[in-house]
Amino acid sequence: MKNKKFTIHITLVHIGWITGLLIAVVCFIVFVVVHLAGQNSGRGALQEEDLKLKDIEVVWDLLHNEYLEKDALDDNALIEEALRGLVRSTADPYSVFLGAEETASFVDSLNSALEGIGVELTMHEGRVIIVTPLNSSPAEKAGILPQDIVVSVDGTDTSEMVLEEVVARIRGEQGTEVTLGIERKGRDDVLYITITRERITAPSVSFMLYDTVAYIRLSRFVNDTVQELERELAEIDMDSIDGIVLDLRNNPGGFLEGAVDVLGWFVVPDTVVVIEEDGDGEQIEYRTKGTGSLSTIPLVVLQNQGTGSASEIVLGALREVRSVPLVGEQSFGKGVVQKFLLLPGGTSVKYTAYRWFTPSHTIIHGHGIAPTIVVQDDPATEQDEQLERALQVVRKR
Repeated sequence: MKNKKFTIHITLVHIGWITGLLIAVVCFIVFVVVHLAGQNSGRGALQEEDLKLKDIEVVWDLLHNEYLEKDALDDNALIEEALRGLVRSTADPYSVFLGAEETASFVDSLNSALEGIGVELTMHEGRVIIVTPLNSSPAEKAGILPQDIVVSVDGTDTSEMVLEEVVARIRGEQGTEVTLGIERKGRDDVLYITITRERITAPSVSFMLYDTVAYIRLSRFVNDTVQELERELAEIDMDSIDGIVLDLRNNPGGFLEGAVDVLGWFVVPDTVVVIEEDGDGEQIEYRTKGTGSLSTIPLVVLQNQGTGSASEIVLGALREVRSVPLVGEQSFGKGVVQKFLLLPGGTSVKYTAYRWFTPSHTIIHGHGIAPTIVVQDDPATEQDEQLERALQVVRKR
């Protein structure tokens, strides 16, 4: 998951239909070359690209004129597979071409309500990994854990699937069942867990009071997360609050802008909280624009292995700008940003366009952010050891 992706830029491009499917492929490839590599290439480089694109035309003509089963060819399928292979050649688990069904599933995932099991997935080295199950979701109730590896869906191996295909197979009408084959650290066998799908409606902000400590849980960062936070804070007398525990555990991320907006409450205005860099080395500093009205209240943040992407932007900024104690476990470690481009015909491409740094220019991608106070949660107990420790720490600040 801008969003930006789970930080993903959503860009809607309306392009007139292009005559001829071959022309559509060539134009798309030219778009990728120009858009991602820039327009700094010399004439010689352009001529070389023309020759490579000519190869595509030659193969296209061979298939349609000399291939034995040429009458059975599906032009749309040829185009989609060519585009899929083009993006797959980057070997980037976060860059992918999406067919029409996969695109629809991805767009649905950006909504606050959908039907499924309530789990956030990512892909690493060709394996589908559970980032986190959503709180109180069917997946969490069934025992799905962060870092579980999904090896099959309803008996179908996932090793050759793109991430969005796995997501599309897991989703379905509420009341129906899906069986996941799970590899779990510490076990040699595959677990088969059957989960009943439900309608998942998950507000991104929840709130609770522990005496004079405000507990704020952020489950993800969407466009209206900061508005949800404002509504929750409007219901309490902040003058009576002595401390805040901000819970980002199992928060897989979301929109980068949503994370920056939330940080506007916790740090003073015009503070650099994240730096974004593109493939040409051009950098953009994101600064807070909020009131910073919570910036003087003692704060502790909870994190775990399911804390990823945009939520790690919050971790890094609060640690470096305010020296906020981070309690829990090492975070996930996703420090790149994707763009999403909708293509004619309902397909799309999602591709990594930026990396991001913490305010001190630290790269967290592939590493994550270490807690300042390590606390492991014991799933065998009903206690929330991490939250209890966070409450102890914030009351002493």
